[in-house]
Amino acid sequence: MSRVETPPAVRQPEAGAERPARAVWSLGLLRNEVVTVFRRRRTLALLAVLAAVPVLIGVAVRLETRGDRGGGGGPAFIADVTNNGLFLVFTALAVTLPVFLPMAVGVVAGDAVAGEAAAGTLRYLLVAPAGRSRLLLVKYASVLAFCLVATVVVAVSALLTGAALFPLGDVALINSVKAVKNLPATTSREEIALMANNWRPYRTVAAFLLWHAYIIRRGMKVAPYE
Repeated sequence: MSRVETPPAVRQPEAGAERPARAVWSLGLLRNEVVTVFRRRRTLALLAVLAAVPVLIGVAVRLETRGDRGGGGGPAFIADVTNNGLFLVFTALAVTLPVFLPMAVGVVAGDAVAGEAAAGTLRYLLVAPAGRSRLLLVKYASVLAFCLVATVVVAVSALLTGAALFPLGDVALINSVKAVKNLPATTSREEIALMANNWRPYRTVAAFLLWHAYIIRRGMKVAPYE
């Protein structure tokens, strides 16, 4: 008689060993989702539109203030941008964050679910052992990643545009020195730096007074100290 061979016992995976595997699988799912979002032509087009907004603002301000170095006319942000190109970053973010960026995020968020459902690829994700809650969290994280990248794109585009079209640095302080001292507009920074050496060791106080004079001359409103 032949003996019946019993199959070896199958070891069940421990509960603690499943957690690292799930975490790695979730990270892979997130990576694939982020890559999928930024590979879509619609996403790239939205990023291009957002990057073009600071360029349009910079060109418009440049054309508006042509021949007027002081930026005497128009809203206050025009004078700030013409005096220092770094202010174009804050101006572009102030324009895009309330309107353009929410519209772009809404399009990407809708395309993350409705677009895949229309294309027929969402059913394959639901078949995978991911769970609907985890899948929605991954898509939410990918939309947050797009929001962060879009903000960085706007800031970098504004920084490059401001550096190309307007001066950088403490231009407002230099203009204040020219106005207080009645210096010609052709006075260089080196000449003003040599003049500032005579103010040692009170250059900090002088800078504060010059900024105060600049604020008064521009008609800016400053919150009182409490």
